Amino acid sequence: MVMTLKKLFVSIFFVFSALFICQMILILLLLDAQNKLQSEQKIRYKSYLAANEFLNSSCELTRLARTYVVTGQSKYETRYNDVIAVRNGQKPRPDGRTISLRQIMKNLGFTAEEFSMLDEAIAKSDGLVATEKKAMNAVKGLFDDGSGNYTKSGSPNTELARELMFNQQYHMYIQDIMQPVNRFFSRLDQRTRTTCDLLKKKVDTYIKVFVATLVVFFLCLIFSGWIIYARVIRSLGLLTEDVTEIGEGNLARVIEVSGGGEIGQLARALQAMVNNLANMVRIIVSGVQTLRIASGELSVISAGMEKTVKSTRELSNNSAAATEEMSANMGSIAATSEESATNLKVIALGTEQINVAEQEIVNKSEEARNIVHEAVTKSVTASKQLETLGNAAEKISGVIEVIRDISEQTNLLALNATIEAASAGESGKAFAVVANEIKELASQTTDATQDIRAKISGIQTATSETIKEIGKVTDVISNFDEIVNSIAAAVEEQLSTTEEISRNLQQATVGISEMSVSIVESAEVSTSIAEDIAMVSRAGTRVAKDSSQVHESSVKLDKLAEELTAMVASFRI
Repeated sequence: MVMTLKKLFVSIFFVFSALFICQMILILLLLDAQNKLQSEQKIRYKSYLAANEFLNSSCELTRLARTYVVTGQSKYETRYNDVIAVRNGQKPRPDGRTISLRQIMKNLGFTAEEFSMLDEAIAKSDGLVATEKKAMNAVKGLFDDGSGNYTKSGSPNTELARELMFNQQYHMYIQDIMQPVNRFFSRLDQRTRTTCDLLKKKVDTYIKVFVATLVVFFLCLIFSGWIIYARVIRSLGLLTEDVTEIGEGNLARVIEVSGGGEIGQLARALQAMVNNLANMVRIIVSGVQTLRIASGELSVISAGMEKTVKSTRELSNNSAAATEEMSANMGSIAATSEESATNLKVIALGTEQINVAEQEIVNKSEEARNIVHEAVTKSVTASKQLETLGNAAEKISGVIEVIRDISEQTNLLALNATIEAASAGESGKAFAVVANEIKELASQTTDATQDIRAKISGIQTATSETIKEIGKVTDVISNFDEIVNSIAAAVEEQLSTTEEISRNLQQATVGISEMSVSIVESAEVSTSIAEDIAMVSRAGTRVAKDSSQVHESSVKLDKLAEELTAMVASFRI
């Protein structure tokens, strides 16, 4: 069974997806292994630092103890105690943490075996510590009381202290301590190196597997490309050649692509289509020949029909011409009468409009008369009000004169008060200030009254001029009233004359309209006859045109048959 293209591409997709997923998993495992390796290397380094701190602190304690017993300076004893306190977690380290060295080793994962070696070294260091303690107390003059406590006082014995710190026994203590310490370093190095080596091997294994999957990926890629070329690209190339030749007109071409799958099905479908197309071309060739014969016969029939129609059209055209001439004469008479009636209607309408306009003039004249009377009344009222305003202004002017006299008297009083205050000395200063204020207020009052008097004088002058102008307007309005009365009388006379003319025009219009109706009825009968004859003529024209189109269509049909014959001839069946 041949695999379809869909199954083929789905299989390729799943294979590459599986390889891709494997590579992603390997990459994740590789990254995890590398992270663990880096972490173990960091732990290995920190473990080495912790072990080295144990060794260095022991050496530092020895150095400080010897320096103290030689120099007797207390700072070395203090530093000795500080080293012990830091190592035991009693004082903070340089990095700020307060943690014992043993706890650091536990956090780094030191094994029980390694701790046993350290404990062995610590146990062997008891003699060394006791020696150092004895020597340092001897420097201070403190000696063992027999119970292990240094409470017995005496003279400092630096010779004894030096002897204890530099004799053979002290060196033997150090050698005994270094044996488990060296084993501890060896075991620590072996353990951390083994862990790192295992992780390195795991990383190398992941890298090798990843490279192997890459090789498999590229091999699958090459194999998939070869399958796609063999199953799709090559078959499509052959199919393209066959289709190109068929498109050029060779319907006898046999499509050579075979096999199963979608390409084979497509080739068989194209071959069936080509066979059907060849049969169709054969049918078209037969139909074209029949079409050419039918077009020739149709051309002969249309030519004979066209001659008959031409004779009929000439007779109908002559009858139609006579009838149209009679109808045209009747139409001219009817048009003339209608035009006369229309003109009379227009004149009557014009007179009616004139009548309406004249009536409107009469109405407007009456309104103008009323408006003029109202304007005269209002102008008289306005003149009286302006006279009242002038009288009020004169009264205000008198009041302002009184105010001005009062302000001048106030000014004189303020001046006298100022003089009196000046002669009063210090006691009159406050009164002088008040007098000055009154003087300034009086000056301002005088200025204000002068300004008001000037404005009131302007109002009186404007009022007098306005009264004069209103008198002139009243005279003009009276003259206009007389003119309006004259216009109204003339318009009323013209209105009666226009109404008489309108009645006469309406009677003439009715008579002409009756005559026009009779003429129109006669013209309609003639027009109906002319239309019937014209209809016959148009029908003949359409028949002649249709027969001509039939002839042209038969010619085009014959030409189309020739073109189809030439087109079909390009196919090789």
